[in-house]
Amino acid sequence: MIPTVNYSTPIYYSFNAVFGTVIATKLVSLLYKIYFEQCSFDIFLIDWEKPKPRQDMKNNIVYGVNAWRQLLVLNEFTELQTYKVISVELTLIVYAFFMDGLGWRYLANQTPELETKESSSPYNYVLNFFVTAIILHIIGVVQYILRYAIKLWNPLPVEEFTDLCAISNISVLMFDSDFRGYYIHGRSPYG
Repeated sequence: MIPTVNYSTPIYYSFNAVFGTVIATKLVSLLYKIYFEQCSFDIFLIDWEKPKPRQDMKNNIVYGVNAWRQLLVLNEFTELQTYKVISVELTLIVYAFFMDGLGWRYLANQTPELETKESSSPYNYVLNFFVTAIILHIIGVVQYILRYAIKLWNPLPVEEFTDLCAISNISVLMFDSDFRGYYIHGRSPYG
């Protein structure tokens, strides 16, 4: 039912051409996102705490704001940059379990039956692509659903960062382009 994989026949040329085009355009869009969007991100902190008067060495009154709160917020923001909802390590471990442990890599053989053991049937790289894509997609969706299901007991780091901004009385204003951005209102009503 499936044409045999012979690299000299033009039957799989359309798949190879589309797959190569998708990889090339995805690479271009990734480079564009890194260079034009992520490298030109402006972040401003708005400290809502009123300066507190204190005396210096000569008994003069000096007004100043403690910078440690701003450093704490920026440090937590930089740690938030590496957070992902879907774990790459867990995805690869579960993928290896299904493909090698359960033998699902043999689903890419050109047999009409769904066999999970090695056979003499030839291997088809197009079927392997679709089996891999489906398994990785299902693993990612399950991780995403589970992460948002347990969010009631273990909040997302983005929500914890918003709470930190409210506790430290600091708002964050982020611009990803000239006239567009995001705002986290961290002004605490309690002062």
